[in-house]
Amino acid sequence: MAEKQRKSFASVQNLLSSSSSNGIGSHSKEEGPRSRLVVTIQSEFNRRASKIGLGIHQTSQKLAKLLR
Repeated sequence: MAEKQRKSFASVQNLLSSSSSNGIGSHSKEEGPRSRLVVTIQSEFNRRASKIGLGIHQTSQKLAKLLR
């Protein structure tokens, strides 16, 4: 699973660097397919990061409860 995530992250980095070099980035007003793809990738990243953060929070709460 970690290898899959590393490959996905490398793909995102490559896409973002090629998008930046083509003038498409977070400050661009263009709504081309590449900029929509970047937004989709960022949304997926944020969704996964949120799940990870929730898991960390829940684990922290469980540990705190066990220490009481």
